[in-house]
Amino acid sequence: MITLTKRHFLQSHEWAQFQRSLGKDVIERNGEGWRYVAIIENGDGKIGRFFSRLYCPYGPSYDSTSALLAAIKDLEQLAKSQDLDYIRIEPVSTFMEIPSQPKGFHKLPKSFQPSLTWMLDLEKGFDAVKNDMHRSSRYRWNRVERDNITFSISHSPEDLKDFIKMMGATSDRTNAQFRKGEYYKKMLSELGPSKVAGIAYAKHEGQSLVGVLFLDDKEALTRYYRYTGAFDIARKFGANAPLVVYLIKDAIDKGLTCFDFFGIAPAEDLNHKWAGFSTFKRSFGGVDIPFAGTWEKAIKPTKYRAMNLARKLGR
Repeated sequence: MITLTKRHFLQSHEWAQFQRSLGKDVIERNGEGWRYVAIIENGDGKIGRFFSRLYCPYGPSYDSTSALLAAIKDLEQLAKSQDLDYIRIEPVSTFMEIPSQPKGFHKLPKSFQPSLTWMLDLEKGFDAVKNDMHRSSRYRWNRVERDNITFSISHSPEDLKDFIKMMGATSDRTNAQFRKGEYYKKMLSELGPSKVAGIAYAKHEGQSLVGVLFLDDKEALTRYYRYTGAFDIARKFGANAPLVVYLIKDAIDKGLTCFDFFGIAPAEDLNHKWAGFSTFKRSFGGVDIPFAGTWEKAIKPTKYRAMNLARKLGR
């Protein structure tokens, strides 16, 4: 049984500290049954940069409807005190229920953070988890010694060189846009010493094939499969699946109870740009976990209406 016993990692103190290291203004607050990490920032794109907001990625966290309303009231008061134009939230309940839309909010047509993720329960142990995987994933794992595939984990930004090159190669291959290398280095510099962030590699005869940058939420006992890249030669060895299995086994060995694949497309949406990668993630067993989506509420209604009008004209 998968539950969010605490909160999403993007609502953790560790993530707040990382955001501060990037120069962002971050505020952490909590009350009875609720807590949040909120970022003061400008909006998105050429239009959004003229408007200010208070943003809670996958937050606030709450354990009852009354707690959510209390958290929202606190957010509104904070936004007013900071003279901000609007607030953006993505509420997540510890009992994993999608809340009703609070008064004054509207849901964006497209969620800012993924509105669906894939979670794997690790409490049943590695053998049971492996048995639930697709046979192709088990086959690749069972032949890693034969294929001379080895694995490593590091928490040092000095070991990101191959990963950054992989992300460039992956971008060239798929036309996807990723963060710049300095972002990953900063993440490991800030979160690596406490072993909250790490880089894992699958290698063949010492040559890196696939890399995954992962996050460990020690409070919620969850490992997040955050960023992944691969060199073209990785296809020859089929090293992607074994690295994920290795990370799952390592998470179980470290006492973690959940593996979060961080964002998938709906199974029925075969034309989604994440469709192929989502099928890959689902091959390891697990369940769909939906989120509430992204909601916004105006603090300054006139400015907010102007922003929305500009958004529509831009589209």
